[in-house]
Amino acid sequence: MAPPSLNQQGFPLNNQGSADPLHHTSTLTPPAAVPLGALQTPDAAQLFYPDKNINPILVPRLRQEFGSMEDAYEFYKDYAKLAGFSLTTARTSKETRHWLCYRAGFHKSKKGDGEPNKTEKGSKKCGCPAYVKVKEDRKRSVWFFDHVQEAHNHALEPSPRMTRFMHAHKHLDEGISDIFNIMTRNGVSHQAALHVMSDLHEGRHMWNFTEKDIKNKKAEMGREERDDDLNKLLQFFRECKWNNEYFYWDVDADPDTGVVRNIFWSHASQRAEYKDFGDVVTFDTTHKTNSKRMPLAMFVGANNNLKNVTFGQALIGDETAGSFKWLFETFLNYMSGRQPHVILTDEDPAMRIAIGLVLKKSQHRNCRWHITRVWEYDLDQLYSQHKDKNLKERFESLINYPLGPTQFEVEWKNLVDECGIAEHPAIRALWDKRERWIATYFKGMYCGRMTSTQRSESQNRVLKDGYVNESTSLHMFAKRMLDSLQHADHMDAGETHYSQAEVVRASKAKFDEQLSRIYTRAVYKEYKKEYNNRTAFVIRANPDPTWWRIRKPVNIAASASNGIIQVRRIPERYILKRYTRDARQEVEWDRHDGVRIGGHASKEQSRLSKLLPKLMKLGRAGSRSDRACEETNRLLDKITPGVEMFPRSTDDEPSEPGQSSSGSKVTGTTVLSDGMLLLEPSVSRTKGRSPGKQTKNDVEHELDGNPLSTYTKENYGDRECHCCGVRGTHYSTTCPLNPDRSKAAEARTNKRAAKTVNKGPPRKRGRPKIIRQEHEGEELTHTQQEEETTPTSGNTRRGGRGRGRARRGS
Repeated sequence: MAPPSLNQQGFPLNNQGSADPLHHTSTLTPPAAVPLGALQTPDAAQLFYPDKNINPILVPRLRQEFGSMEDAYEFYKDYAKLAGFSLTTARTSKETRHWLCYRAGFHKSKKGDGEPNKTEKGSKKCGCPAYVKVKEDRKRSVWFFDHVQEAHNHALEPSPRMTRFMHAHKHLDEGISDIFNIMTRNGVSHQAALHVMSDLHEGRHMWNFTEKDIKNKKAEMGREERDDDLNKLLQFFRECKWNNEYFYWDVDADPDTGVVRNIFWSHASQRAEYKDFGDVVTFDTTHKTNSKRMPLAMFVGANNNLKNVTFGQALIGDETAGSFKWLFETFLNYMSGRQPHVILTDEDPAMRIAIGLVLKKSQHRNCRWHITRVWEYDLDQLYSQHKDKNLKERFESLINYPLGPTQFEVEWKNLVDECGIAEHPAIRALWDKRERWIATYFKGMYCGRMTSTQRSESQNRVLKDGYVNESTSLHMFAKRMLDSLQHADHMDAGETHYSQAEVVRASKAKFDEQLSRIYTRAVYKEYKKEYNNRTAFVIRANPDPTWWRIRKPVNIAASASNGIIQVRRIPERYILKRYTRDARQEVEWDRHDGVRIGGHASKEQSRLSKLLPKLMKLGRAGSRSDRACEETNRLLDKITPGVEMFPRSTDDEPSEPGQSSSGSKVTGTTVLSDGMLLLEPSVSRTKGRSPGKQTKNDVEHELDGNPLSTYTKENYGDRECHCCGVRGTHYSTTCPLNPDRSKAAEARTNKRAAKTVNKGPPRKRGRPKIIRQEHEGEELTHTQQEEETTPTSGNTRRGGRGRGRARRGS
């Protein structure tokens, strides 16, 4: 085949003899010629001078006099900002000062020759000769410029966008800084705070500081917040105690070392709420709420508006039976020994042991969700296998059916025998625990419509979403906890207020009219929904045209009572509208929880909060016109120097010597309590395995720790499942006893098992190592790679992704 014809540019021609339009026929244009002088390296001896357009009045001159050294410095600093360089001070004495360009001198490394730097950041020093020398004339009491060198050996940067990066020209106003500190302390995001700062300066281009300065300021605030954290926390407790004598707090410390292990506190309003609504309590712990990683434990209930109420809270060092025992005893001590009728928890064995030792009169129930969640995957498989027998609907109806214990056990046995699942592990486990979670065995007591720890879970979520996080210090955590209590009180007061309005009634019956007046709005809404479900009927046509068939729909809720509304004996304080906070016996104790000397335990901040509204009002009035703005500035400049002359107050501490409920007081950096120094709690180790602590175990060992603990410090770091205690076989994320075991984890386990059966042993964790021979450049085979990564080589990297700890359902 003959080669195609080409044109002058070398592109092929088509059948008509013209160049193919799909090919680019234009030639490349050569770049423009560059003068040789532009390619040469700049002369190292070249000098740079400030802009000649600078006002001569602002340029330093020899023998120029000033009233003080500070005035001379401010003058030269303003000139340096206009010229485009920063300055530093060197060779000072009583009579002279030398102010140099910030690029004067040369960098001297502290490391020896040949040692690499940890970072690639270089020094800006280049031996710049620019400087001024100011000298004092004591006879005339003036300062003057004795020498001025304007020339620099580097380019100047007079643009405002560049001078803000120079240290001498950075300026963050104290008032603006206080506003930023308030926003940061109250959880405003970093970008939102920057937006506010931008509005206050009419744009970010008007800043005299950088975003890095703001980040450093935020980090500095964080360090100040964490410094002396325990003393700040107890100081806040003492102020709460001083404002309300019914506030209570207590600390549990190690008797040998004095390290704080557990902290409990409860406000006066929480104690009052427990007296009113403490019959049923849910108790649970959650993590990632403070910088010490101490689990948060809260006692939660429900009030007459069906809202969550918190009776007390504690930060505990570990989730052991000993810690829970101390917490329950402290809680009962504050609540005058009154035990709740029912307490709901998850299946934590340490909680169960502590409740059995302390809350002997309380009925302990387990969370239904935590129990069924363990076997969720197995139950789904059973539901799919017995779909023809409608197992799922029948099983759930049996659990929710208001039967007696004897009848329930008979119906359970009939159902599992019919489906042939009596010996299934999931069914057997649920049956063995039936008396701890099925409502049938609790029909004789009031449980507040609670079958799970959902109220505790929701309260934990509220705190984490808007109040605290894993970097919150202990004293700020206590303050944020008070903020959440005040928010809950605000919402409860609003619900009580709106309950005064007339509601849409469910029927015209006399009893319904009475209930609509005495029930709270939330309770009546639940009653109305249940009433409509129990009185709903379906009318269908009958073959006999002389009459109609009226049938009540059968559902799980209504089929139990055959259409009759059952009324259970419920304490009046949980449902009646008249039982509001204003109608309670307020004379018994004061429910006020506020800290009167300042929201952040500082009189200075309290005074600032009083002045800010007036200053904002003055600012709005002064911004109405140019004349108002000028007059406001004139008056502020007139009164500010006189106000600044007042010394700082020395009586910002509480007027009353604070003491805890046990008589402890703060002294210096530690706390003296009963002759023992209290030290800050150490960072707690939560349940599960810490990243990077895994060790390889081929043999299953016996547990050798504290039997009352859900995890043991002796075994910390071993590959041990914290749910079942078995080592070397599985993680807690796939343990059948873990409440947080997910279907995804189970599916991954089954998938890996299938791969093991079909394709041999699974690949080692982590990315395989590729090693090339030094001279041949060939990759090792898969067998050689396995030999290279065996433990005997000493270079094995265990780990990779997927090693995070499993969390409990909190």
